[in-house]
Amino acid sequence: MWSYQGAYPSESLPAAGWATAFHERAERLAVSRNTRNNSTQPWEAMGPWNTAGRTLAIEINRPNPSTMYVGSTSGGLWRTRSGGDGAAAWERVTTGFPVLGVSTVRIAPSDTGIMYIGTGEVYNPGGAGLDPWLRPFKGSYGIGILKSTDGGQSWGKALDWTYD
Repeated sequence: MWSYQGAYPSESLPAAGWATAFHERAERLAVSRNTRNNSTQPWEAMGPWNTAGRTLAIEINRPNPSTMYVGSTSGGLWRTRSGGDGAAAWERVTTGFPVLGVSTVRIAPSDTGIMYIGTGEVYNPGGAGLDPWLRPFKGSYGIGILKSTDGGQSWGKALDWTYD
């Protein structure tokens, strides 16, 4: 099932699909390396507080590639409708839920108005051992999967759960 999204709009990948994609990526990477060092536009911090952060997920609206969504570890969900060039191109998407970490973003291939986000980001920093008094996992615990049926304008719980 996970390969459907990578094969969109088909339901399967051609036999040589993986190899072809690997070689195309290598070519793009070589071009990127040559142009990256000559760039006059450096990266710019965009988070809500302009501090360091990590992006966990990116999803591109395939019929409209200028619209992209990114999920961050502690800044929530972000959207651009103009290809994402520059800080002003991005806006934070509010969900109406206490969501800080967005670890995955998916747009349904059959209807780009339907979206899902996976919340939370838990990781093991290593070296914490098995001592129950040490907190071996860090990050922001999520509240599950949220679903939007209107392109991210409003969000609801994908599964029925309570806060209790």
